[in-house]
Amino acid sequence: MAGNKEQSCWYQGGPPLTYFPLPVPDPAKPWGGDCSSCKGQCPGHYMKLQQAWLHVQEHGNKDVQSDPPSVILQDAFNETVKSGTDILEDRAQIENLAKETHLTVQETVMWLNQGIRARRVKEAQKAAAKRAAKRVLIKTFGNNEPSLKKCNIVQFALEYQDNLRVFINAYEVELICGPIANQTIEIARQFASC
Repeated sequence: MAGNKEQSCWYQGGPPLTYFPLPVPDPAKPWGGDCSSCKGQCPGHYMKLQQAWLHVQEHGNKDVQSDPPSVILQDAFNETVKSGTDILEDRAQIENLAKETHLTVQETVMWLNQGIRARRVKEAQKAAAKRAAKRVLIKTFGNNEPSLKKCNIVQFALEYQDNLRVFINAYEVELICGPIANQTIEIARQFASC
């Protein structure tokens, strides 16, 4: 309708669609507080949408948790890696991270362990790639000049009829020779089948 100034809302009577609902920790239900809906220690709760909208209108975005827990924990993990310390040995820091992310201490440790495992896997992959690639001086057939190339090492197996396997390591190269000149396919096939 032309001239209609009515604003679209998330739901009837709710905040406008221009408000993107990011989580706002509920100070009435803090981390570690008494909670009838949580079993064990309460990791804290976030405000409901309408309550969060009113809070943001009154206080601005200062209490909004804009980074998800994964980003907060990854940043903390990266900082401890840079400083050369083990984050899992710092119980106070783990508890502070749990409070900041509204996770339990156990969930926080799980996330951090996942980050540590992912980093170790990445480091192992880098080391394997470094070991698997070597610089080799290659002189291809028909070429007078050798060239220094970085080649990956590959492993393949030959299996004999008696199920004996022989594993062979080889360098992976793009080209070891150009097409052989003046050779017909029929002659090559005849000698190859001998």
